[in-house]
Amino acid sequence: FDATARIDLKTQAVLERMGKRVNTYKKIGQVPGIQVGDEFQYKTELRLVGLHFKTMCGIDYVKMGDVNFATSIVASEGYDYDDKFDADVVTYTGEGGNVICKGKKSEDQKMVKGNLALANSMRHESEVRVIRGQEKLDKKGKRYVYDGLYLV
Repeated sequence: FDATARIDLKTQAVLERMGKRVNTYKKIGQVPGIQVGDEFQYKTELRLVGLHFKTMCGIDYVKMGDVNFATSIVASEGYDYDDKFDADVVTYTGEGGNVICKGKKSEDQKMVKGNLALANSMRHESEVRVIRGQEKLDKKGKRYVYDGLYLV
């Protein structure tokens, strides 16, 4: 597996090939075996335990009937993020519009994919799992903490 030099993605691929992934179906609500306050070092760990399947996007979702509903979000505080956490309220700015590639300009977010799924969850009062991305104390990367179920 030479697609990337990232050890977390290599490890994820090996573990998935070995069948070492749990909670492999997307679902709304609590994930078995996961407790509020559980910490993870890599976003790929969130996928391996079934908490958040997407390793690049901040909003994960599942299709139910003809409608996509958000299952989870990864909201990050700090450098380059506008997400905010206050007591039991999270201000999440959605996904998209961020510049990942050089030479690409930032743009307004669109009501598609994850953003639309999050809006659908709000309309239908469907709970969404919130994972908080926090800068590590040593400033070397992030840690991810499961914050619980929230209404949008």
